[in-house]
Amino acid sequence: MPSAAGGQPSAEALIARHDSLVGGRAAFDRLTSMRLTGTFGVPMVGLEAPLEIVKVRPNRFILRATLGPMGELLTGHDGTTAWSIQPGQGPRVLQGPEAAMMASQADFFADLHDLGQFASLTVLPTERFEGREVHPVRLVRRTGEVLTEYFDAVTGLSAGVRTSVEGPQGAMEVVAVLADYQRFGSLLLPTTRRQQTAMLETVLRISAVEFDRADAAATQPPESIRALIPPAP
Repeated sequence: MPSAAGGQPSAEALIARHDSLVGGRAAFDRLTSMRLTGTFGVPMVGLEAPLEIVKVRPNRFILRATLGPMGELLTGHDGTTAWSIQPGQGPRVLQGPEAAMMASQADFFADLHDLGQFASLTVLPTERFEGREVHPVRLVRRTGEVLTEYFDAVTGLSAGVRTSVEGPQGAMEVVAVLADYQRFGSLLLPTTRRQQTAMLETVLRISAVEFDRADAAATQPPESIRALIPPAP
């Protein structure tokens, strides 16, 4: 594996290893959609709810979690517009950094790395992340977004990402932890995804994945969102 200064693997080598392990571009190119099912949890309030995520190439996405008496949590991207419906907030069309974050989730190839999206890649000193020795890589997108991704020194797989996101309450550090990779068809996917902020931790657990059984209609936003989207000029 090519090395950076100090004997560590280069950023390009770390990224290439991860992308190859999860299946590589060829495996994703053979698919048109993914439907993931499992649970959505908020540990601090003891909540665990049914979860469905649908992704359709190239950039359509919907996440649906049924929160019992609290209602439904819905977020999505229809290929153009990012949106969200959360209990206590109602329907919102997302803008700015929130929309950019949703667009990155909607990217069908988000488990891979398009090096053309980044202005720079820098390997940082080896550290521990979630109890694992990792090679951190600082990635700066051409949009200016900065994130640090942690590659497991043993498995080569991404163990998570740390970034800062601008939201309604201002800048907020977000840490996504990826674990429990399992093989579904030709893909190796993390089945546990924890997202941590200073205020909240959520846990997504994936138990099943179906391929090529959804189309764009499955990611259509609800009427309450469509009513907020200005008509195309």
